[in-house]
Amino acid sequence: MADGQGEILVREVEDGEWRRALVWLAEQFVQQAIGYVIARLVESGLS
Repeated sequence: MADGQGEILVREVEDGEWRRALVWLAEQFVQQAIGYVIARLVESGLS
């Protein structure tokens, strides 16, 4: 079991750059989605 966990840790370190890029993209997407939803709610609330 310890060997498997070690392999996972090594893989995470190797994929660190990809993981960081994916997390950044996900954060950008979520921020855009939240901004869009808030804008729609404000528009519907004002009309």
